[in-house]
Amino acid sequence: MRFTIELNQLAEHIPHLASLIPGKNTMPILENFMIEANEETNAVVFTVSNLYMTVICQFEAKVRESGRIAIPARVFVEMINNLGDLDNPQLSVSKEEETVNLLCGGNTYQFLSADPSEYPLVPTRSLDNAFSVDAMVFNKMVNKTIFSVSQDKSRVLFTGVYWDIANDKQVMASSDGKRISEIEIKSNTEIENETSHILPIKCLTFMQKIIRDDDLDLQIVFQAARVMFAYANYTMYSNIIEGEYPDYTKVFPTDLTSDLKINNDNFKKSLKRLAFLAPDDNHKVKININSENLKLSTMRPEIGEADILVENFTYTGEPIKISCNARFLRSILDVIDTEDVFIAFAGNSKPFIVTNTEEPENQKSRYLLMPLRTR
Repeated sequence: MRFTIELNQLAEHIPHLASLIPGKNTMPILENFMIEANEETNAVVFTVSNLYMTVICQFEAKVRESGRIAIPARVFVEMINNLGDLDNPQLSVSKEEETVNLLCGGNTYQFLSADPSEYPLVPTRSLDNAFSVDAMVFNKMVNKTIFSVSQDKSRVLFTGVYWDIANDKQVMASSDGKRISEIEIKSNTEIENETSHILPIKCLTFMQKIIRDDDLDLQIVFQAARVMFAYANYTMYSNIIEGEYPDYTKVFPTDLTSDLKINNDNFKKSLKRLAFLAPDDNHKVKININSENLKLSTMRPEIGEADILVENFTYTGEPIKISCNARFLRSILDVIDTEDVFIAFAGNSKPFIVTNTEEPENQKSRYLLMPLRTR
């Protein structure tokens, strides 16, 4: 095996691949990058896997001799990071028996290669049944929902993002039992039949890292209990969460009685001014609203309390006294698109709904927050 590759290419993409290296592993081979060089195509392919996800990244290179190696991933990443200050560096890689020689500028390294045949079988890439979506639309939908995914592994279905794809629209949603996030975007998707799946959070966070605004074509294939994403020079395979996502739409109240419209940035700043004093266990903040006053308050018995009057808002409906988790509320306000935010209430002890004051074109989104008990 012998090839030369631009170091800048590796420096851009290797940190993304490194994020998949498992911390503790019963398969030592997975602590390595598997690297394959193809003399016919002048391409070098890096593969990393943690068994649940496998990512393949292809690079252009000058390949003089085809071959395959498996080298320690973390050590390789450290080497790349420490060579980043060289001018227009090229990395030359060659293998002699079980030793991998790496030369960059005047820097020479020798790594031992593990047996690449021990690496788990990599799925064969096929786009025969693929459908395409706009990568930026996909990324936007993930950003609007991923923050409310449950961290409770005993509630497996809620540890991923629900994605429903039809010919004319896509819907993503997530819930941790305290919040619900939903976004619907109208889009023309060439898919034979409407399909829905639950995508694990780790595969979505990886896609967030690699999607760029200069490459919009994201191809997707669902295969039994697995999904394949093909994007730019990446191919990713991930397990999906099996099961039927609960009908979260039933939780959204329909008997809304009160409406609050307020500048989103000012509201977030007001919450921040007292959230640091809220109890650590539930970050509880009380919201007291009528047509004339909007008061936020919190108390931590062992330290003290705080009250803040918020100005410049519009409110219609019956007075409301409701408590909620300030941290959860701010996480929802962070994904609002408009300068003002609209909050609709159904009563003092019912969930409330947060939305944009005006929806962007072809988009509908809504967020629900469960109240805390008010004393």
